[in-house]
Amino acid sequence: MEPQNMMIMGNIVFNEKTKKLNNSMFKKHGIIFTIENTVFLSINGTIGSVSFYNNEKIVLGKSVAFFNIKSSELYSKYLFYFLQTDFSKKYFEAQKTGSTIKNLGLKALRLFEIPLPPYAEQARIVAILDKFDALTNSITEGLPREIALRQQQYEYYRDLLLSFPKAVAETPLESVEKQNG
Repeated sequence: MEPQNMMIMGNIVFNEKTKKLNNSMFKKHGIIFTIENTVFLSINGTIGSVSFYNNEKIVLGKSVAFFNIKSSELYSKYLFYFLQTDFSKKYFEAQKTGSTIKNLGLKALRLFEIPLPPYAEQARIVAILDKFDALTNSITEGLPREIALRQQQYEYYRDLLLSFPKAVAETPLESVEKQNG
């Protein structure tokens, strides 16, 4: 069974099974999120998927928690990356409840302690991870760079494999052609 909505690579992805609301329902049940400071985390079924709020008109159900970051000490993108670490996944795994469909409770999220380096260090970490993300997920940046690196690697190993010590006799191609021709 395909989920009604999904979080993939930092984005909320909608499909034909996503429930739609009219404007009056959105006004009644919608929450105001901010693009710069809101991070979503799936907490029901597929636990641990993370995304940013990208100005979608949405109402959250019980399967998603949100973090509206109000502190100037926490960089939202740092939290976004941190929630994807093995440390976080292990915590989520240990805190899951339910038998058939697993859930991560809001209380467990409120008690979740994360390392919080100074803001400048968070920004430095995010810049590094953003570069890696661009190299691994961007077809325009990552793929050409990867091809160039593989080409360099190929040339290095080719030259290494085909460089022989002086003890190996060198034979002119001309003499090899005469012997085989």
